[in-house]
Amino acid sequence: MSTANSTVNTAKTNANRKNSGSHAEDHHVVIVGANFAGLSAAKRLACKSDMQVTLVDPSKAFHWAPNIHEIVSGLKASTGVSISSEKIARQLGHRFVDDEAVALDINNNEVRLADGELLAYDALLVACGLSASDMGISGAEENCIGMRHAEEAKRIEQRIAVGLAAKRPFAVTIIGAGFTGVELLGELLRKHANNKLLSINVIESAPRVLAGLPSVIGEDIRKQCTGHAVHFYLAKDISAIEKRAVKLQDGSSIDSDLTICCAGTAIPELIRESELACSEQGILVNDELQSKTASNVFAAGDIAATTSSLKKQASFAIDMGKHAAGNIEALLSGQAPRPFIPFQKPMLLSFGDINTYFIYNNSVFASPLLAPLKEAVYQFYMAQFGASLPAAEQGFGLLGRYTRSVKEMLLPELLKFRFAELLGRSKRLQ
Repeated sequence: MSTANSTVNTAKTNANRKNSGSHAEDHHVVIVGANFAGLSAAKRLACKSDMQVTLVDPSKAFHWAPNIHEIVSGLKASTGVSISSEKIARQLGHRFVDDEAVALDINNNEVRLADGELLAYDALLVACGLSASDMGISGAEENCIGMRHAEEAKRIEQRIAVGLAAKRPFAVTIIGAGFTGVELLGELLRKHANNKLLSINVIESAPRVLAGLPSVIGEDIRKQCTGHAVHFYLAKDISAIEKRAVKLQDGSSIDSDLTICCAGTAIPELIRESELACSEQGILVNDELQSKTASNVFAAGDIAATTSSLKKQASFAIDMGKHAAGNIEALLSGQAPRPFIPFQKPMLLSFGDINTYFIYNNSVFASPLLAPLKEAVYQFYMAQFGASLPAAEQGFGLLGRYTRSVKEMLLPELLKFRFAELLGRSKRLQ
């Protein structure tokens, strides 16, 4: 196991700083990944006169992933869950590089980009998240659409619209009955519950829906699907995915006009090929979010394999990014980094316009009236990230998001005059 030095090769560092307009005595910080953790760290490191920050991401836009499933039903537009990470970085006084990091050299403290540029660093934050995985299933890459990005959600919406416009039966298969798969299922029912041409298959390798959450939630989800053309295949493994069918390992076949993968993640090749110590969960870090291999390398978000197992929640990634940035400041100023102490947080799971679940520890509440609470979380965090944009874009972004929320969510419910009905469906499940 190699240990990186805390100072970089002077010539390379100065060359980088000359290119970025910084001074030779400045500390250089590189953040790989402009997402929840990366942008939160960048915001924390803004206005540091002795620090030059470079943010690296192949995409110029940041997507609020917890709500991209709502693009499929039309509740959200792609633009409503997107913010320019490039503009945020520049407003914060940082350099933004829209390129892919392809190699980490922790011995020479360098990040190599796809175009060949080398970025030297005094401290590195890896916040690139996990990659999608085909789980070794034959045909998955060619015949599946993922559900990790806004563009994929839009493609799903368009494919279903085209399929149903043909006025023939159209079968959608969701692989994975975890958080993403269930929320996607809810949005399909929100938009197409009354369309008899659409049928939905849900395939899950675990023996129950939402295996990582209290069992009462999965049971309630299945109960809510009674009367809809939704078929669950639990404790089933997939052997192959074809253009119009999913083959199971038990030899059976499920017809599928559109197959969507909501399961399977992998450590990015960038990390696997580095000398950073990793597990199947990500980069091994200590309580201070420092790599166990190199003290000037930090990890935050899904890519960090912390000593205490954390759920993959955006709020945790945001907190980790802020904390890692604070520890980078401490490290570069000769102080001791502080341990990251996560606080237990509630979770909100939406199931279209049918139900929303509030989960905290072992308590579970279910009510359609909780939907505005999840919407408020989305609005709050989008406003927080958007606060680093130019004033005009902040205003237009807020107006657009709130207007669509009122039009697509609030008004339709008010016009149904069903408050008493929704209240009657509210209950404590556990």
